[in-house]
Amino acid sequence: MMIGGLILANILQSIGLLKRIAYKCIILTGCSYKGIIYGIGLAGLVLNVMIPAQATIPLAALAFGICRAMGLKKSKAAAGIMLSAGLAALLPNYLFLNPNLLIVYGVGETVVGPSGVTWAGFLYHNAPVILFYVVMFWITTKLFKPETAVNGKEWFIAEYEQLGAIKKEEKKGVLICFLLFIGLITQPWHKIEVAWVFAFMPMLEGRSVTFVLVFMWLLCMLVNFILTPLAIGATFAVPLTQIALSLGINPEVMWLTICHGYDQILLPYEYPLYMLFFSFNLVYLKEFVKLFGVKIIVNLIFFVCILLPYWNLIGFLHI
Repeated sequence: MMIGGLILANILQSIGLLKRIAYKCIILTGCSYKGIIYGIGLAGLVLNVMIPAQATIPLAALAFGICRAMGLKKSKAAAGIMLSAGLAALLPNYLFLNPNLLIVYGVGETVVGPSGVTWAGFLYHNAPVILFYVVMFWITTKLFKPETAVNGKEWFIAEYEQLGAIKKEEKKGVLICFLLFIGLITQPWHKIEVAWVFAFMPMLEGRSVTFVLVFMWLLCMLVNFILTPLAIGATFAVPLTQIALSLGINPEVMWLTICHGYDQILLPYEYPLYMLFFSFNLVYLKEFVKLFGVKIIVNLIFFVCILLPYWNLIGFLHI
């Protein structure tokens, strides 16, 4: 699924479809500085439906191109655009089923067997993430207010018009993505696997489910300083799945907790995909730390106050 996603992303990028979609999203949101930020966020949602977990490179290139076209040097304005692209590339992974998360699921399933996770079921279980997504873009517009007015409407319209009428290859790309999407959401009926379509036990006994899951969230967030997200998923999925089973917690809830935890970083080196957006030398380290420090706090509040109660309400939290 990962290899297929990479191939599809490269094809859609080379024929210009991803750029067309991104520009159109930004034009629709007004092309002001806030419009660019929210437009990138909208583009992130669209692209992650089309190419799950493969939007990082296209959005990084888009954000860097916007900064260059507008003559933005290392500044708050440039930081807002680059880091919002990072959020747009990676946060939808917690809303739409994708190969990155399936790595954790795959390791966890060695303990409990197939989880039966589906695209539609994953979206249903994680629907509140859209609220966290929107809040993070709103925070970005507040933290990184540009020193001077930024408006790129003329540039975006000119760039979009240069793409010309939608080409035959782009229509084929849209059709392929649509068919893949239909395949994902109808998986419960056709039963084809999604991948083919595209030691704290004594300490936790007697504790509430909320305590256990927040503890695991904090554990994965802190371990991120010394391990990459992939390593965390591979290392912790099995023991934490066993803990979840012993405490009557749905293993899938534990896997999602691991993923939310390792997505919380403070420094660029902790997560290579976020580091990519920092590496263009348009973002000061203090600006990176500011946004992602706030993100840690907001995600913890969202996790405890919205996501866990939602999972409990829909009967997803317990075995």
